[in-house]
Amino acid sequence: MGLTLKTINMKEESNILTFLISDPKDGSFTEDIYTFRNFIGEMKPIVLHEFNNFYTIYNVAGNDFVFRVLIHAGLMDSGGLATGEAIISEFESKEEFKSLELHILTRNVDLFAAGQFVVKKEGRSYYNCKYLNRDDSLESLSNSLPVYRKGNLTITDESSGQEAEVVQKNEPVATEPEVTNVEHNNFAIITALYDDESTAFIQNSKKDRAFTSPMSNVMQLSFKDHDSEGLTTDYLQPYLLNHAQKMGMVDTTFNSVMMLEKYNPKYLIMAGVCGGKQGKVDESGKPIGLKYRDVIIANNIMDIQMGKLEKGVFKPYLFNESMNDQLLSFLEQERLNIKRRMYLLADQNDEEFLKHVQNVEIRIGDYGCGSQVINTDDYFKDEISTRNNKAIAVEMESYGIYRSCRLHNNFSKKGQTLPIVVKGVMDYTDATKDDNYKKDAAKMSYLCVRAMMPLLLDFYDKNIPI
Repeated sequence: MGLTLKTINMKEESNILTFLISDPKDGSFTEDIYTFRNFIGEMKPIVLHEFNNFYTIYNVAGNDFVFRVLIHAGLMDSGGLATGEAIISEFESKEEFKSLELHILTRNVDLFAAGQFVVKKEGRSYYNCKYLNRDDSLESLSNSLPVYRKGNLTITDESSGQEAEVVQKNEPVATEPEVTNVEHNNFAIITALYDDESTAFIQNSKKDRAFTSPMSNVMQLSFKDHDSEGLTTDYLQPYLLNHAQKMGMVDTTFNSVMMLEKYNPKYLIMAGVCGGKQGKVDESGKPIGLKYRDVIIANNIMDIQMGKLEKGVFKPYLFNESMNDQLLSFLEQERLNIKRRMYLLADQNDEEFLKHVQNVEIRIGDYGCGSQVINTDDYFKDEISTRNNKAIAVEMESYGIYRSCRLHNNFSKKGQTLPIVVKGVMDYTDATKDDNYKKDAAKMSYLCVRAMMPLLLDFYDKNIPI
């Protein structure tokens, strides 16, 4: 049997349903798709995770059911087959869909030339998720997707030689998107304190004295050249540095919102120091686990003090904010490279600190965030680990950074900002707490941030939609 397919003139239809069928195992794609605010608003996609879900809807719908379909390319399975191909095969296995044109969304930027939104390969149209939020890209996508009415999907006798045809179909135009008005500063860095935390950056940077800002405590800096054998890349473009007027979540959150709205950075990074969860020690008392000066990059951040006091018992709400999944995976893969780059960026004449850099561990873990400076024995174990046994750090600002970026990305049309918290361990929050390791911990945070910056910029440009 063959098929005759007729598409619908979109201007004459107001009840078109757009189905996006994705890989159920690739949860990060589903999360990312809802950050493409213009795409969600314009196309209003119904996101499904199985072909059978769509087929059930199709079978129960009447003949006036009008739809268009996008397929997510998906992950590769153990046999090297993209799951999107499996979804396409399921469509092609159904007689009524054999000649449907299926269009594919992908985050694989290697398929595209620089700035390219759509490309045709082997008779299929692939769309670059990187540009999915742009008006010109959405117009191209909307014009390219065939729109079908169930009642027009008719089966004909193959022996008649009649081939499936699509009427009134618009061809996708493989053009490069025009440059929009979105302008990003690459990096904005916030610290809670000026001393040690901000000064670690200032001492290794040149200040742009012509730069002015309506915000207090904001300066534009560029790192001083660092000539080190083996260091192939360093970040030498300008970056923004801001320190809060007071430590804590309120000032940091306010500054974060101001930086996001005024400067629209690709990354909002918080550097500085934190308290760490003390691990096991050997017989001599030397830490086996988390050490002073180790750097902790925040994955999940838990607000440990928001909750309800009920009959004298505090019940935390345990609000959480998390790092971008793709970025998390990228940083996990790059940890050794980041440590190598930290060593090359460190002052090669400071032999004592170089030894600390050699021994530093870069950890990616969960944070607790509250409003108190803690120097109480067993507080971490009793008040933080009981709520999240994966938490290894505690401080007073990080939740505001991640939460501010989450809300900014949900409502802003200026482009996404990725938040990262990178802090060095200065104490174990117990009764022996002091500032002996604070300066070194802040220096480690600075080195880690600087070492990461070229890698982060490359990641953003390849993976984050504009």
